[in-house]
Amino acid sequence: MTKPSERGFTLIEMIIFLVVVSVAMAGLLQVMAVAVKFSALPLQRKQAVEMAQGLLQEMVQKDYSEIVTPPAQSSVNGLQASVLVSDAGALGSASTPLVETKKIAVTVQFADQSLSLTGYRSNYDMTGAGK
Repeated sequence: MTKPSERGFTLIEMIIFLVVVSVAMAGLLQVMAVAVKFSALPLQRKQAVEMAQGLLQEMVQKDYSEIVTPPAQSSVNGLQASVLVSDAGALGSASTPLVETKKIAVTVQFADQSLSLTGYRSNYDMTGAGK
């Protein structure tokens, strides 16, 4: 009497299959973790740019005499912003009078990165009333 041939997988084949699938899944999950970690970075960068532009515009629109370094940093949604105002000297040439100018530097920290914007504000009040 002969036995009919049996079909199916052996235990060794199943173990090899599970090991291969496990290694593939581990690699895939690591790639997914990196992708998820950096998926919010473009949004944070855009928020940082908008915040820096807003702070710089706010400082430039003030009267020249009111432009000073703020006493504290701004913090919004994990973004840390600082503003530094310094004297840029007097600008002008032989044909134009010298104009006092301030340099405004805005730095925003986000996700272990920083973004800096710099602007200048000049005092065009030639009468001296704005001093």
